[in-house]
Amino acid sequence: DVVHTFSRGEIRHVHSVTWDPYQQLLWVLTGDYGDECRILTASPDFRDVDTVIRGDQQARAATCLPTERALYFATDTHIAQNRIYRLDRSGHLETLETLEGSSLQSCRVGDNLIFSTAVEPSKVNTSRFVTLVGSTDGASWDVLTRWRKDRLPGGLFQFGNAVLPTGHNDTDLLAATGVAVSGQDQATSIWRIQSRDLNP
Repeated sequence: DVVHTFSRGEIRHVHSVTWDPYQQLLWVLTGDYGDECRILTASPDFRDVDTVIRGDQQARAATCLPTERALYFATDTHIAQNRIYRLDRSGHLETLETLEGSSLQSCRVGDNLIFSTAVEPSKVNTSRFVTLVGSTDGASWDVLTRWRKDRLPGGLFQFGNAVLPTGHNDTDLLAATGVAVSGQDQATSIWRIQSRDLNP
């Protein structure tokens, strides 16, 4: 069934829809330019759809992580600096961390928050490395690993990326699959998170 239709020209496309078990709602992320960039909430039946953030590249996100106290999201843009943000339940938005590239993937490992970055070359995104960044508290962020983009052109053979599993994960295992990266292409690595300091 069609549950919601955006007006013509309102958005370019939907990046993701994520269930928030804490507020019993859905987070809808859209893009790609100007007012098309939105972070919305929707009731489970999509009868109520509300825009929370809109209007610039810092509202252009492809992935998010709901927690009990806040929503964490990372931007997915090739024309502005990418960052990780925290949107608390009262609506306060806080910038947390600068990223080397666009973020398309995220996951939770227990209470740990993980985002990956892609190699999508532009005047802003100049890094040739895919990174995994993580946090135990949502405030301080560390680079967990870095994979170099392979030599094949991204436009023909995919941008470098690290694919992360979705869904609830209350184990201490972090899995990531490399895409178009040297030595890790289509290989899945699994790490055990050994401490609260998020050392894989």
